[in-house]
Amino acid sequence: MVNPSTSGRSTPLLTKARISDTFMASLFVGACYVIYFYFGDIDSFQENGLFETGQNFLFLASGIVFFATAAMADDKAHRSVMCGLVLFCMSLLAREVDVRGTSLEPYLGSLTPYRIPYILLLMFWVGLMYVAVRGAGATWHAGVKWLLSIAGGWFFAGAVLYIVADMADKHIFTDGTTNYGINRSEMIEEALEFIGALFVLYASYVSVRRQWRLTISQRTLSPDDGR
Repeated sequence: MVNPSTSGRSTPLLTKARISDTFMASLFVGACYVIYFYFGDIDSFQENGLFETGQNFLFLASGIVFFATAAMADDKAHRSVMCGLVLFCMSLLAREVDVRGTSLEPYLGSLTPYRIPYILLLMFWVGLMYVAVRGAGATWHAGVKWLLSIAGGWFFAGAVLYIVADMADKHIFTDGTTNYGINRSEMIEEALEFIGALFVLYASYVSVRRQWRLTISQRTLSPDDGR
């Protein structure tokens, strides 16, 4: 039997889901077009160029979405997994961000020599590890369950692209030659990392969408609903 309290909400929720799915799909199409049209423009693939800046925004967005998922989660183990993914995204963001030669250097340049962002991230990682170890079994189960989900599949695909990008940077399957000022291995690396970061965003999107559905269903079910 359909719950009257939820049947009226199903249509707008389904519409929102379709709109968000279409938007996320359009991001992938747009990313492919950008890579196609800019491939060969070495300035777009250099430090603080178009693609590295795009990666930074994607990791920042992924971290925010994973944080929203953690905030909605009732299960402590699942929340720990989501917090770990937040820190993972922030760690990659700190690795990619380079304020040298930008308008932010006068304000943030002094943080770089002392590795302050990395120290802060390490402190958060240690705190998260402490919480996770206290419930190691539940956290491990929640982590494996997430990795085997659709969201985990997107995350794994993004990680694979990052590994392949690192191989391109080390010239494992590229020769690293430069023709007319164009380093193809560098462009391949940045393009793969860009798509990999987008896949991580997809993982965060699938996670928050699933958690949102669970939260809505829990709020609409009454205690005597019989389920």
